[in-house]
Amino acid sequence: MPDGASVAIDANYVLSGGPLEMDDANQLSQQGRTLIAEDSAEQVVIDMSGLSQANSILIAVLLSWYREAELHDKSLRIINPPTSAEAIISFSGLDEILVS
Repeated sequence: MPDGASVAIDANYVLSGGPLEMDDANQLSQQGRTLIAEDSAEQVVIDMSGLSQANSILIAVLLSWYREAELHDKSLRIINPPTSAEAIISFSGLDEILVS
């Protein structure tokens, strides 16, 4: 993970590490937004299989990526969310836009 970040995203949109710390959220958000903006694919699939756990900070980052995808007329969905992420996503009603 770059610079000791608690969660990282690679060029294939695979998230690893966890949990996300507030100090690393902006960097992770920017990395993901850059990947999304530069990708020619119409759909971005975020694979959360490498995460040990998720928290509300990570959900906020996912929402920033969702907004970035919309700006570029792309869809975004997540796959393989850890149980902790599923609970937050479901409780907040975001499962309709993030999980297919």
